Amino acid sequence: MTLSRFVRVPPRVVASAVLGALAASMAACGDDVGLPTGPSGFGAQTTAERDALVAQYHAAGGPDWTDTTNWLSEEPLGAWYGVETVDDRVSKLDLCGPDGNNLRGTIAPELGRLTGATDLRLSNNFLAGGIPATLGSMTSLEILRLSNNALSGPVPTQLANLGNLVELRLHQNRLTGELPRGLMNLPNLRRLRIEDNAGLCAPGDADFQAWLGTLEEFVSDCDAPAQAGTASLFRRPRAVGLAAC
Repeated sequence: MTLSRFVRVPPRVVASAVLGALAASMAACGDDVGLPTGPSGFGAQTTAERDALVAQYHAAGGPDWTDTTNWLSEEPLGAWYGVETVDDRVSKLDLCGPDGNNLRGTIAPELGRLTGATDLRLSNNFLAGGIPATLGSMTSLEILRLSNNALSGPVPTQLANLGNLVELRLHQNRLTGELPRGLMNLPNLRRLRIEDNAGLCAPGDADFQAWLGTLEEFVSDCDAPAQAGTASLFRRPRAVGLAAC
């Protein structure tokens, strides 16, 4: 006579085996499993970028913005006013517009998380405080326009990390000090405007001035403008109108 032997298996082991089999079945059918998600099933990267945009909304008086279409909603980020996406990642944030968007407050340091963005435009608003050093983490940026606000303090040296930057507009603010010397090492920078600030100047040494002369456009009203070169150089009094977006 054959005796049957029964072994008690802990419920946790059974549950683990069942979940493992289910995951294997879903993977075989081409389903994604195990991906961390945020609101409405957003992936982890999208959630981090959503959080960065939400931080900017709160830092700059979001409820009073001129246009807040879909902001803070569960709609895809590309449906939020001023936001463009590529493959579910933020590629552009444009809250400038012909008349701005009534941003009143500061630039959120969390914007530095938008590492896939190539274009950031916050001109023609009422942003104050300093330029966050964290913007230097947005290493995909090609265009950075912060003109016609009330930004103050020095230009952070971390902007010299933006190796893809082509255009930098900082004019019509209250910035002070010297431009970071590291800007000389940006291989793609072609257009730079710093006029109409509270004392923002380019370093006056020969090397920096020679580099400025290689730019397609450099605009400054500082006492030590760049000398001869191919850049467009001109001095003018404080501008009154809105900056171009």
